[in-house]
Amino acid sequence: MAEDYGFVSEARFTAMEKVRLYRKFEKVVKRRDSSLIDKSLYTFLHVFCGYIAHYNLHGYRQHYEHPQGMLEMLEELLGHHFEWGAAICVDIGNRMKELAREELPKIRVDCLRLQEEKEQKQLRQLALKHGYSVTAKEGSLLHGAHEREVQLVMLPANKGSEKKRKSQSLHQEQMMFQFGV
Repeated sequence: MAEDYGFVSEARFTAMEKVRLYRKFEKVVKRRDSSLIDKSLYTFLHVFCGYIAHYNLHGYRQHYEHPQGMLEMLEELLGHHFEWGAAICVDIGNRMKELAREELPKIRVDCLRLQEEKEQKQLRQLALKHGYSVTAKEGSLLHGAHEREVQLVMLPANKGSEKKRKSQSLHQEQMMFQFGV
């Protein structure tokens, strides 16, 4: 079974132990779920891959639980040189780097999408606070397409706020916001 990955036994790890560690790491990365990191993978990552221990396993899981954390974890792995020093676990380390290179672009897209969703939520909250509503143009990102234009329109004025709105330069005008990619 270890032959599937080409791992070799060393003084510290057998080929089968490396297979188990790699499969755990692969599951964590592909599912984007740091809660799947167990004690053996945690120890391997911070002892042999140079990761900060984050106090304990629970702190480690928490640090990498969101997409930005997963992105950070994989980028850090790519910077580790398994060939240096005692050259322990070069085979599994390089295999983990291959997985990181495959998954990083997908995780970056996830991070961008989450950031855009957060910004859109903030935009809606601010628009509502200042008497605007956010409506997406047909074919815009808010409708699931790739166009990034969002249109803000005025809500009907309350009698009490009409005077305040007249003093604003944006009274009854449309505002356009562009979201960068």
